[in-house]
Amino acid sequence: MHALRLIIGCVAGALFGVAVVFVGEQISHQLWPPPGDLQAADPDAIRIYLETAPVSALLSLILVWAIAAAVGAFVAARIARRAWAGWIVSGVLLAATLSNFILIPHPWWMLAAAIVLVPLAGWQAARLGAAAKR
Repeated sequence: MHALRLIIGCVAGALFGVAVVFVGEQISHQLWPPPGDLQAADPDAIRIYLETAPVSALLSLILVWAIAAAVGAFVAARIARRAWAGWIVSGVLLAATLSNFILIPHPWWMLAAAIVLVPLAGWQAARLGAAAKR
């Protein structure tokens, strides 16, 4: 039963985290729309856009990634009743974030912020999720 809760918690946490990223990035794109001719399949065009995008738009992406890690980690830890389930989800979301940096060059400060904030948010939320009253 513990293993099943762990698996369900990790899967649910990852799904919630990905959903937060999807919704958050859509909101960010509504607030700071990318150029209409930007092609998602063109990494060079995205790189150029990221170099000229408003700092507030880029900060919003970091905030979205950190919130996604927190939500995913909390859900996982709450379901699994163990903080380390949330840490697993936070690690998966950090890996997904870093793969995004590999595929599309971002400003260095975004990478530094993501490396610090995503695991930190996930770690704290996992602790809260595991400690939540049942």
